[in-house]
Amino acid sequence: MVKKKELKEMSSSDLDKHLSEVRMDLLKSSSEASSGNAVKSPGRIGYLKKTIARILTIKNIKGGK
Repeated sequence: MVKKKELKEMSSSDLDKHLSEVRMDLLKSSSEASSGNAVKSPGRIGYLKKTIARILTIKNIKGGK
């Protein structure tokens, strides 16, 4: 788990890397849930979506799209 303060301190390239990792993790979790398998942590999908939104918001504030 990365805290908001840590995200703010990251550079734009680090944010891009972290964003791609979180998106891949979300894709895996979503595919598990949609295939009917038991999800280890159902709240993780919502957490990952919120993390993506936080990263994108910080990138917009910093001015790097």
